[in-house]
Amino acid sequence: MSAKPFSCARADTISITFSRWPTKVKPVRSSSSCSASTFDKSRISLIRLSRLSPARWKIWTYFSCSSLSGVFASRSAIEAIRMRRIAGGWEPEEFAGGGAAAAETGVPSIMMAMLIRAGLPSRKAALAAIQSAKPSFTDSAGLREWLLGEDVEARTAKVDWPTADTSALWRRFRGEVTGASAPAWKILNYRRLLKLEDGQARPASGVYRVELDSATELAWIVSPDFQRIAPLRRSILDKTSALYRATFIDDDERAYVERLGPGKPDWDVEL
Repeated sequence: MSAKPFSCARADTISITFSRWPTKVKPVRSSSSCSASTFDKSRISLIRLSRLSPARWKIWTYFSCSSLSGVFASRSAIEAIRMRRIAGGWEPEEFAGGGAAAAETGVPSIMMAMLIRAGLPSRKAALAAIQSAKPSFTDSAGLREWLLGEDVEARTAKVDWPTADTSALWRRFRGEVTGASAPAWKILNYRRLLKLEDGQARPASGVYRVELDSATELAWIVSPDFQRIAPLRRSILDKTSALYRATFIDDDERAYVERLGPGKPDWDVEL
């Protein structure tokens, strides 16, 4: 074989040379070895593409990517159909792009898909959170507002929400999105009457412990040595790790209950 430049080699020689190289490391064929018709076809193709309208350009782009297999192909097809309908004057009733997002993330709701796209690494958690809380948002601002709301804050404080095995993932996800590493603790104050026995006097003025009985949902006023004195009239359910104390003042039969912790308790009707 003569020592001619690579660009001047015959076509059959080039094909043999290419076949001897590994698949991932093939040399690039120089431009001088390509026929003029190849460049003409490429130039004409670029001219045609440059004349497409923006909407048709997007459709062409999605169709050119739809050759990939799997979810991306399905998403490309859905997006291509949506863009074609928009080009024809169609307008979505609520918001556009929900079908493609659901196909991409493998969940049946756009809100679930937004949670996953925002960084939630569990379809199970997204499904349970949306189904139990039943929120309504259509964009990232609405998602963030929902995550910062008191309802989600109270649910996040529970150890079994959205599910028992995904609660840790959810808390970490919410903390990253909202910029909080842990649920915010705040002070809440309540005024509650005691359920005293006949002839029983209320505790002397001062500060007392409050003990929550999860079995009976009663809040007990407890002495410094942990002796139960009397319960509050209203039952309470608090699944968070909050701290309670009660203060009694002169000329007032009520207990001033102070709560420090995340979320809010559920006060029931009077017993």
